[in-house]
Amino acid sequence: AGPRLELASPALGDALAVAMREDAIPGPMDRDAIAALLKRVGNDACAGAWANMLAAKIQDLERAKHMADAEQHAERCSDDRIRAETATRAANFMLGRAFFGFPNTSKLKLAAAAVERVSQPDLVAEIDVMQMSIATKADNLGEAIHDGERAMAGFAARGRIGKQIEIGLELNSLRELRATEADRKRIPEALAEFREVARIKLGADHQMTREVEIALAMQSFKAGDVATAQAKLEQLRVPLPLDRARKIRVRVVDQAGKPMAGAIVTASLALWGGGTVAAFPDPSMMSLMRSGTTGGDGELALEVPYDGMVIAQLGDLRSRASLIGDDLITLTLEPTSRLEGKIDLRGEDATRVLLALSDKRYPATIRYEMIAKPKPDGTFVLEGVPRTKVQLFAQLQSGLARSVATLDLVVAAPVMRDIKLAVADHKRIVHVIVRSTVATPVGGAQVYVHPGKLASTSLDKFRVDGSAAIRFARPPDEKTPASVKAIGRTGDVVAALAAPPGVVSACALGVPADIDDPEFDRKIRDNLAKLEVRCVLVPPGAETVVVEVPPWPRLD
Repeated sequence: AGPRLELASPALGDALAVAMREDAIPGPMDRDAIAALLKRVGNDACAGAWANMLAAKIQDLERAKHMADAEQHAERCSDDRIRAETATRAANFMLGRAFFGFPNTSKLKLAAAAVERVSQPDLVAEIDVMQMSIATKADNLGEAIHDGERAMAGFAARGRIGKQIEIGLELNSLRELRATEADRKRIPEALAEFREVARIKLGADHQMTREVEIALAMQSFKAGDVATAQAKLEQLRVPLPLDRARKIRVRVVDQAGKPMAGAIVTASLALWGGGTVAAFPDPSMMSLMRSGTTGGDGELALEVPYDGMVIAQLGDLRSRASLIGDDLITLTLEPTSRLEGKIDLRGEDATRVLLALSDKRYPATIRYEMIAKPKPDGTFVLEGVPRTKVQLFAQLQSGLARSVATLDLVVAAPVMRDIKLAVADHKRIVHVIVRSTVATPVGGAQVYVHPGKLASTSLDKFRVDGSAAIRFARPPDEKTPASVKAIGRTGDVVAALAAPPGVVSACALGVPADIDDPEFDRKIRDNLAKLEVRCVLVPPGAETVVVEVPPWPRLD
């Protein structure tokens, strides 16, 4: 029998109209319109499912409740397409809420079953997209790319060109990680194809057309041409309405407390510096950036994201980034320096290496870094560096792990040259087998490989830095080496991670197999002291190590 489909009731037609309007208007969802829709649909099951799915897109504390309500309404809806839509969105919502990257696939299985009853290409493609995400987290890049290509075909079959291109851009990111010769050749070809299709079928003003141009600008950034990328991104930046906004006043002063006129103040949910600017237009955040220039009194009124960050710049002078807390924020401009140096790429493609610099004065609550890309020969320049103790990171972005080399510096002179840094040697691979201390098998585990000796401790006291390799462990499969399987036992899970030379520790936190509790994140945060991270030293030259973890405690 074919899928059950029903004629749209007035309430469902209302919900679909609101959904189409919200999709057509860039920016955050209209909270008032969604709240009114929820009241209007009443007890209509199909309309209630759709209205609550819309409400679950709003970033607030009620998202989980609305998603659960959508599922309950869908159970009473006799339209299989709506039931499948609800199931796929519920699965996607749960995967997106994964704590520490722990995947929850229970709802994905339910979604796949619901989609099978409808068997429409774009719904099948939504399942493929989630499979792509899971495969990516497991470092199965070949499988992830295959899933993504299948999803693109499904969206194309239904004429969903924007979604087809969106997944195509994600595939390019995976190809950059895998970085085979064929991948490197395919990336610019695919971008050219996406640009042509977007302009013809979507139009020059469509958001997805702009996303393709943003991806092309970021190719300049990855090639080390930060200035060109910055200029292109500024041209493409279109401010969107803020979902949660507040008005603040910012006062900018010099180190003597004198007000500074003409300073550029920028605020966003997150900030990082690059090129010659303190706030680089990050593609994922630039539509939320707000900026202005201080007047003669050194002050500026600005509407900003409620929980964001703010920073100021005047020529070579920059302030530290500050969290947006009080209604009046004072930013102090400080002199900066220029760093010049070279990274030993160890034969790696420079496009896969990212250079980052952090100010050691920042507390853990402020995540602000200076970012740069090396030239093909490994040379680099970092502008706007604070004159203080800093840490420089060279991060190799690869499929198996993000290996990181660090260098501590004290910046004092206006220009510092001949800075040497080498990409970390990531040729050493350690297979970490995670085993339960009791008869109950390990459901899964978050695994860390970190330089030096780390002691077992509770999760609230466990600390790793940017040099740690982090992966989620899973049951052995056909890709697991026979030597690892020979050591393993029934119920073990395993993760392969890149490890630096010298002394390293392997740490693991065991987790349940399926995490289908909407309160799981909160329970974790409230019970960090109850969760134990077990650590062992990896013997020199060892390729396999076993970490035994205790069972998951009750977190009621």
